[in-house]
Amino acid sequence: MNIFLMSSRTLSIETVSCPSCGAPTDFNPEDVLVTCNFCGTTFTRGSQEISDHKFIVPKHSLAEAEKKIHDWIRKKTRFRGVKSVTLVKAEKLLIPYWVMHSRAISKYRGYRRETYTESKTVGSGKNKRTVTKTVTVFVPVNETIDEERYDPLICRMGAILFGYEEINDRVKELVMKQSFEDFSIEALKDAPEKVKFLNGEIKQSEAKELIETLIQDEHRNRARADTTELFDCRTRIELNGMLFLHFPIVYAEYQYGKETYRVVVDGNSGKILLAELPITTRFRIMAELVTFATIFLIWGAALFFIPDSPNEFSVSVLAFLVVAVILFLGGLKTNSVAWATESRVREK
Repeated sequence: MNIFLMSSRTLSIETVSCPSCGAPTDFNPEDVLVTCNFCGTTFTRGSQEISDHKFIVPKHSLAEAEKKIHDWIRKKTRFRGVKSVTLVKAEKLLIPYWVMHSRAISKYRGYRRETYTESKTVGSGKNKRTVTKTVTVFVPVNETIDEERYDPLICRMGAILFGYEEINDRVKELVMKQSFEDFSIEALKDAPEKVKFLNGEIKQSEAKELIETLIQDEHRNRARADTTELFDCRTRIELNGMLFLHFPIVYAEYQYGKETYRVVVDGNSGKILLAELPITTRFRIMAELVTFATIFLIWGAALFFIPDSPNEFSVSVLAFLVVAVILFLGGLKTNSVAWATESRVREK
């Protein structure tokens, strides 16, 4: 099992020399950018070097990440009856991104429907009273979104990355904080032969167009959320620069029984971004006990609030039984599928 689901077709690999150190580097047919595993230089198929090459600095070595994974799995499976697992694969990967630094300005027009309550006192003496009515008004909207942005775009097209959403959210968070530095192969915390660079499949010009489209869509959606009806939204993007970024992760696979489970670790923070955990018989029993306990509590509440009428009693018991069955089926579903990170779990 790999971190990517790739096509089974045969790939024609082209080997070229790194323009910086001369080391052999492989280009797959879909690659437009590669990074030399020996010196860290990123260059195009025409051997043009990418000058603005940044990275999120790895703060944990591969060995430290493996220990983190072992400790985390042991902690998460402590009450599941998992005695031991076997780590069958662990590799440090550098995920390629294009990052566009820009100023995005959107002007939009429309109207917003606003409702408020208006009260007034009418009459006098004993006939004095307060009358309340609801008033709806339509307010013209003419607003501007003006912001400086750093927008990352993963430089891969045809592959499905395990934990992609978690990885992407983390990269966006770090990029917005400008938590990147000039690339240095000496700062990878591991020897180059232990690190795998994923090649880029999107050109800089293509990335720029895609990111601009994403910004326009985002601003239009924000404008729609701010108006009842949007008449017009026009976006102007001022490009401040494009940079090429590598984000470090550790991808691992471990076995429990006959099944293989996957884990992705943030190479910068050392946190588990996404992991799969086994469901054991002990865990299923514990989950079902909790479900049955909930059902009995509901039944106890039903008995406490039993009405006097037999018909009403039958209806109440039937209603509580329906709720109990729903909770029971929900418990079965929870036992079948879940997810896991440091804060949430994914299970098989």
